[in-house]
Amino acid sequence: MRRAVVNSMSFFHQFNTFRSDFMKLNKKSIFIPSFLLFICLFVSGNSESNDHLEKKFINQEVKELEVRFRSELKQGNRKKSIKILKRASLITSSRQSFLKFKLAKLYFQDAQFSKSLLELRGLLAIEPQNIEAIILSGDIHFKKKNFKKALEKYKNALGFDKGDSVVIERINLINSIISKQKIPEKMSYDGPHPIEITIEVEKLFFLKQYEKAKALVEKYLKFYPDNPKLLFLISKTYEKLGYPQKAILGYKKVLKIDPDWLDVYDSLAKVYIRSGMYRNAINVYKKGGSIHKTNIDMYLKAAKLYQKRGLLKSSRKFLESILKIHPNSEKILLELGELFWKAKNISKSKKYFEKLLLNSPESHHALNRLAWFCSMKMNCLDKGIQMSRKSLELSPENPSYLDTLAELHFKKGERKKSLQYIKKAILIKPKNIYYRLQLRKFKKK
Repeated sequence: MRRAVVNSMSFFHQFNTFRSDFMKLNKKSIFIPSFLLFICLFVSGNSESNDHLEKKFINQEVKELEVRFRSELKQGNRKKSIKILKRASLITSSRQSFLKFKLAKLYFQDAQFSKSLLELRGLLAIEPQNIEAIILSGDIHFKKKNFKKALEKYKNALGFDKGDSVVIERINLINSIISKQKIPEKMSYDGPHPIEITIEVEKLFFLKQYEKAKALVEKYLKFYPDNPKLLFLISKTYEKLGYPQKAILGYKKVLKIDPDWLDVYDSLAKVYIRSGMYRNAINVYKKGGSIHKTNIDMYLKAAKLYQKRGLLKSSRKFLESILKIHPNSEKILLELGELFWKAKNISKSKKYFEKLLLNSPESHHALNRLAWFCSMKMNCLDKGIQMSRKSLELSPENPSYLDTLAELHFKKGERKKSLQYIKKAILIKPKNIYYRLQLRKFKKK
C-alpha cells in the first residue's frame, strides 16, 4: 500500500514536469505520441497491483459488514441487521450472490414479499441458475396464493435439477390445486397445507426455535402421517434437540417412502457420524451413491470418511472400485491422484492426474500436480513451467500453484523468478509457514 502511494506521488511529479515541457512545444510536435506512450506505460504497469489492492479492500469491507450483521441479528436488532446486510449486498464481490439471497430470505421471513422478490430478481440477474433463489421466488408466490406464478418458478428450478424431490412435490401440489380450482383452505380440514407448514418450520429453524418447530410438525403429522417432507422435518428437530436415535428412526422412515431423496441419506449419515457409528455412515453413503448412479458425491463422502478414520488404503481401494463403474469421473480421478500423492506413490498418482488432464484439459489441479512432478526431474523443468503457468491462468490467486512455479524456477537456477513467485504466495497467505521456509531456501543459494 505504501509502495503504491509512493509510486502515485512519483508519477504526478513526473507528469507535471512532462506537462510543463509539453505546453512549451507546438501542438503538432512529435512529442505528443511520446507523451501518450508515457501515460499508457504507467497505467498498464500499475493496473494489476491496483486491481489486486481494490479487490482486497472490497473483500475486507464485505467481511466487516457481515460480522456487524451477525452481531446485530444475534442481539435481536433485526431492522439494523437488515440495513447492514443490504449495504453489503450492494457491493460487487465474490459474496454478493450469497448476501443477496440471505437478505431476500430475511425479508421473506418478515413477510416483506415485495422486497424479497426485488432482491431475488437482482440475484437472478447476476446468477440466473441459482436454484435456491428460484425456489424461494416460488415460495413467495405460493404464500401470496399466486399458484400459476409459483408453478412457473418451480418448473424453472426443476429444469436445472430434474431429480429435486422437494420441487417435484411442490409442483404436484400446485397442479392438484389448479386442476380442482381449490386453495389449501378448502381442503378436508381447517389447516395449512404441508408446504405452508414446511415454510413456517424452516423459519423457526432459522431462528433456532427447535421446540416450537417440533410442536408444529407433530401437530400436523396427525393429518399427514406419511408426508415425507414433514417426517424429514420432525427427524431434523429430533437431531437438533439431541435425540439421535429418534432422528435415525425418522430418517429411515422417510427413505422407505422416498428412497431417492439424497438429502435424507446425507442427514442420516451425519447423525451416525456424530454418534460414532462410522461403519453405518459409510454404508448409508454407499447406498445413496448406488441409487443415484450419476451422483459421485455420495461415494466421495464415503471415501473421505474412510480417510478420517485413518483407513487410507480402504479409501483408495473403494475409489478404485468406483472408478471401474465411472472410468472418466474427474472427481474420483482427482481424489485418487491426491491419495496416492500423500502415500508417496508418485507413479500411480501421476497416472491418475495424467488421465484427469486427458479428460479435462482445463483441470488446474492436474496441471499443477503434474508440474510439481516435473520439478523432481531436471529434464522436465521447461514442460513443468509451461503447465504451471497454465494452471495459474486458470486459478491466478492460488498460492500453492505459485509455490510450484517458484520451485521450478529455483530448480532451473532462475533465483530471481523463484523469489518473485514465492513472495506473491506469501502475500496471499502470510501465515503459511511452508511458504516462508521456501523463501528462506531460495534466498540461501
